[in-house]
Amino acid sequence: ILFLQAMADIRYSSIEEDFNYGSNVASCHVYIRMQFLRKVYSIVAVQLCFVAIVSSVIISLENVKLFFQNNPGFVLLLLLATMVSLFALYINRLEYPINFALLGIFTLFESLTIGTVVSFFDKILVIQAVIITAAIVIGLTIYTFQTKRDFSDMGAILALADTKIIIIHKKRAISIRSFECIANNTIFFRCIYFSEAISI
Repeated sequence: ILFLQAMADIRYSSIEEDFNYGSNVASCHVYIRMQFLRKVYSIVAVQLCFVAIVSSVIISLENVKLFFQNNPGFVLLLLLATMVSLFALYINRLEYPINFALLGIFTLFESLTIGTVVSFFDKILVIQAVIITAAIVIGLTIYTFQTKRDFSDMGAILALADTKIIIIHKKRAISIRSFECIANNTIFFRCIYFSEAISI
């Protein structure tokens, strides 16, 4: 009976209590880790859906598309607002209601910035990029959930690989196509690092 009571206490204890003892998610009980992963993936899924909706609106409506393309100052303002909201989010990351509001503000500005960038490209290329990125993230997620290996120490190697790709393509960086290659490769390596760094 004491053993069952102890198991119930472990299972239904709050996440805050686990972190009060200096532990991290990787060393917590499986139930805690799965709850953490569900929360992270839910937040990321909502953000990606919001970015997709905003980007679709910007691409679909010709007047909106032309506004973003013809006003580079507005794009710089969006980029500055994204950075300011990200900095504010970092400062208030532990304040519960504030951090979600700031995350929403950051997602809004980031989606407008991404929508502006996407408006300069052909719709078919954007759809292809979305499908490829989704397939990579889903595949890496499945791999991460089933593997026992820890990839969190590969940050330096992936940063070097990322830098190498940028340097290799530097000579051709003037053309739009090589910029797409650099952006796609950078996103690919960042997805690998993110997905595998949260392995359980």
